[in-house]
Amino acid sequence: MESVYLRSRREFLVRNQNSDGGWGYFPGKQSWLEPTAYGILALQGDPAVEAVTRKALKLVLGWQNSDGSFRPAAAVASPSWTTALGVTLASISGQTGPATRGVDYLLQIHGTEADDWLSKVISKLLPQVALDRDPSLLAWPWRPNATSWIEPTAHAILALKLAAHSSPRPSLAQRVDLGQRMILSLRCKDGGWNYGSRSALAVELPSYPETTAIALLGLTGRSASEMKSPLEYARKLAAAAQAPLASAWLRVSLALHGAPMAPPDPNQAVASNDILLAAVEALGAEGGNAHLLAPSNGDRKS
Repeated sequence: MESVYLRSRREFLVRNQNSDGGWGYFPGKQSWLEPTAYGILALQGDPAVEAVTRKALKLVLGWQNSDGSFRPAAAVASPSWTTALGVTLASISGQTGPATRGVDYLLQIHGTEADDWLSKVISKLLPQVALDRDPSLLAWPWRPNATSWIEPTAHAILALKLAAHSSPRPSLAQRVDLGQRMILSLRCKDGGWNYGSRSALAVELPSYPETTAIALLGLTGRSASEMKSPLEYARKLAAAAQAPLASAWLRVSLALHGAPMAPPDPNQAVASNDILLAAVEALGAEGGNAHLLAPSNGDRKS
């Protein structure tokens, strides 16, 4: 039987769907791709609300640009990191055409540090102020023509891995590996991940629980030896009090790595009007749809 925890969040999402089919970050606000994507994932597979998810998916697919990218909202034509979410949804729902076009776009996007000759010169002359990353490890920015960051890289990797189920190709697997190696290389000294670097001006930076959880989304399939220490750190974070969204993401990520947290209070009703939070909590709840984001069986490295 579906718990109050899960049911209340799904009912909250259905109740607050916008007339265009999407969701805003809060009830009554304009639709954006991020909360819409996670609203769809949280409700996917429930025949009682099939019309809700079908309408939402139609909206998202209508936001795909001619170059394969996805706009983050109807009023924002420029592409962004949300292309990864569009590809994820298209792959999960069997929309191979939009997924393939989105993958083509993601494969030709990378952070500007890979082309920045000045950063390369500085790294040789002043290593103490250089970016703490290998520019050959091609990763993803929040938007084109910018430096790569942990979170958009994790989302892009997840999208490519899901798309590989129906459209396997060497270039896809190579970019996934480069992106995952970039994430692993930027792990902070304390064991988690900061937004984009592990240090600045030779000063170690702290990690953040939410960023750490999302980094782990992009690292599914890595070897057990590589993931042992990061997962131990994530479990420590999960056992301590965290902000609600960080806790929700930790629950999803640990489940995908086969290290699930203890389930939340099954009778806890929705505690806020935050739509993205409700969707991610529903996704990671016992009986939720976190499994939709799982990599294919057998892709774990030895």
